[in-house]
Amino acid sequence: MQRISVSYAGAFFFGFVLGKLHSHWSRVRGQTTRRIANASAGGGESLSPEAQTASWQTEAPRGIVIYTTSITTIRKTFDDCEQVLGSFQRLGLNFDERDISMSVELRSELKLRLPAGKAFCVPQVFVDGEYMGSAADIKQRLDDKQLIPLLEAKGHPVNPKILGSRVKEWVVCLVCSGRRRVVDDNGNENECWACNENGLLRMSEEIG
Repeated sequence: MQRISVSYAGAFFFGFVLGKLHSHWSRVRGQTTRRIANASAGGGESLSPEAQTASWQTEAPRGIVIYTTSITTIRKTFDDCEQVLGSFQRLGLNFDERDISMSVELRSELKLRLPAGKAFCVPQVFVDGEYMGSAADIKQRLDDKQLIPLLEAKGHPVNPKILGSRVKEWVVCLVCSGRRRVVDDNGNENECWACNENGLLRMSEEIG
């Protein structure tokens, strides 16, 4: 009898977690899809770069967001990413690291967020929705002693005595185990509804 109760509780908890994950990822996909659609067609007309930027500043998550890549094929790009990430960590700041190699949605997201005329590359830094720049821009701001006052003015106090946290929460999908396919009650195989094209699930959208 005790074994049945434990199994029932475990099944209930697992179902609860799956429900939360489904709701979470559906929301993430929906937000990204709407943003891409709005940026490409607004009442039949393309949104201007200024309108896109204004939209992103309104909808973007609060906090520090750094777009990076974990792919080491192009060494300079990877090193630039690590340098920028390390700079923010040494300032004692928590930030959301968004690895564009993990998801096509993140690549689309970054393309929309970049100001007009900016080359698509990483790393790229945003603070409270405002574009801060690439690796060269961040290095210049640090050298000119402009970055710390700017961050603190936006409510992100610097504390070099501690090491900042890199929020990078990708996990292998709990529904399909990263295989991208699930079998329904009728035995039919379908695309997994929970994860992205790489069989990964992002556990958090933003950092405060």
